[in-house]
Amino acid sequence: MSARTSAALEIRKLRKKLRQIENLERKDRDLTDEELIKITKKQTLREKLLELLATSGENDDEFTESTKSDLSSKQSYEYSYEEPVPKVDISNIEVTVVTNADEEEDDIVNVDIDEDDVDIHVAVTTQEEVTISNDASQGETTEKNLSNSSDTIRFDVSPREPLHQANTQPSTKKEKVQKATKKNTKETKVSEKAVDKDRNLSNPWRTKVFSVFELEGHNDLVTAADIRKTTLVTASRDTTIRTWDIVKRQEIRSYGGHTGTVTCVVLLSEDDSKSIGKFLETEAEGSLIISGSTDCSVKIWSAETGEILRSTYTYNPVTRLVYHPVAQVVLTASDGGKIDVWSVESGENVQSLRAFDDCVTGLQVSNKLVYASSSEGTIKVFETRESELVCIFESENIQAERGGILTERHIRGFYANDELIYYGDDGINIKVLNWKTGKVRKLPNHCEDFGVTDCIVRHNQCLLSSAYSLDSGLGYVNIREFIGEKYLTSLNDTDTERVISLCCTMAPDGALIVVTAGMQLKVWTEVNNNQRHKDYYHVKANYNVKLNIQALDSDVESDFESSQSDDENDSFNQSDKRRESGSSNTQKGWTSWCNII
Repeated sequence: MSARTSAALEIRKLRKKLRQIENLERKDRDLTDEELIKITKKQTLREKLLELLATSGENDDEFTESTKSDLSSKQSYEYSYEEPVPKVDISNIEVTVVTNADEEEDDIVNVDIDEDDVDIHVAVTTQEEVTISNDASQGETTEKNLSNSSDTIRFDVSPREPLHQANTQPSTKKEKVQKATKKNTKETKVSEKAVDKDRNLSNPWRTKVFSVFELEGHNDLVTAADIRKTTLVTASRDTTIRTWDIVKRQEIRSYGGHTGTVTCVVLLSEDDSKSIGKFLETEAEGSLIISGSTDCSVKIWSAETGEILRSTYTYNPVTRLVYHPVAQVVLTASDGGKIDVWSVESGENVQSLRAFDDCVTGLQVSNKLVYASSSEGTIKVFETRESELVCIFESENIQAERGGILTERHIRGFYANDELIYYGDDGINIKVLNWKTGKVRKLPNHCEDFGVTDCIVRHNQCLLSSAYSLDSGLGYVNIREFIGEKYLTSLNDTDTERVISLCCTMAPDGALIVVTAGMQLKVWTEVNNNQRHKDYYHVKANYNVKLNIQALDSDVESDFESSQSDDENDSFNQSDKRRESGSSNTQKGWTSWCNII
């Protein structure tokens, strides 16, 4: 076995162990001594992984492919906004340009060669054929066609020996290029700045700056967050609920009453609070809070006084909770796959159905429809009929829109809007399911090869999603246009851990406020140069080109590593977990019915 292959296997093994540790850290139970020992090795394993990635050159295509499963070699290509620039090894070479004989001298490609950093800038203004040739003694050439391009293309070359001209007599065209290069070096650099300026004008998100402030108060993992105007409510594994004034960056109140992890929390609007309040016979004013916990209870609180107005025993640990204003019911989901419907008027259970075989991970209401997802990778859509749920869609035979592979994974991030369902999992992409057609397309959500998408939310005309890098242990937030789904920017302070809850609001002055929750509770507030506060640190929005290209399939093996043992044998059978476009299975349409148990 070569050293390169051995390093690739070691990297896969380390990633597997890190994923297992991530899952252990989120377990809502007392860990065994053996599991605690595994967690203590997390930092050491990550440091070893990063060292291997740095020394083994994983960025090389050959090595990157060797770290992935053969089963993921088939890639799913989706539409893209910008085509990626192909990587070309141009070390120790000479660059010449061949143009058509009838082209004017003004159309010559400008090539700026700086021997200090060995960067080559090629500003393409017409359709040319660029010939990249090795030293003349080798006599080998490689040609690259750059067609229909008006953007500046930058080839980055690691510093090595300075580039030398070939010893052959240059052609007339080559002499013109060399003269034009010296004459127009400054013009090329000015052109690059102009292009960057134009891009910033077309995408103002690239120049936005955010202040970042960490709220302190919870003693453990923050599991959920919700926000209305400037009031933030958070739930935690420390069994408490807290409200915050995010403009003043201060805690308002702490609510104690649950005896287990508070897994979900909803801050109701004033109208919904009044609607529910009339059934509770309370004089409490202001907004109400609904919370669910692993202690098998749902509680309704007065946000203003902290009083528990109603507590309902659910018989099952609650994983998700949502209020249905049209039907005036509260829906709860459990780790056993059940969805229960509770009347807000009487507090009684009006329906209990076994929706999934495993934990319910997503629950959302939109008009008369209820959307739900599970840890087994299944999505269902229900219609509300007289306060009861009737299943009208199940993602049994969904297919990739443009070919490729779909793998059923633990669904984590979940957002639904009419016929479109956005969901994230233990892969690097966001999947967009049109449940009426059964077709799925992908949006890239990670710059890394291995990642997790825990949250997807919409705020006005923006779609926000969390991203977590397994290799670095850091998280960030990606922002897209909701209509068109064009990537805009990312929020990354290189100090944020995994984000498992995400919410947004607008400040009184119209600035965007993003709240990220996990082991850290952070408030990201859009600011201008005159609003920078000396007590907060500021980060500039970060534009990642990799998130604006065609989506590729996630590495399949990484999805199953968390469920495998530490055995070095990484083989597995996934025939029942993967779907390929063109399957002979009968497609299940949006009018299909589910079995209700």
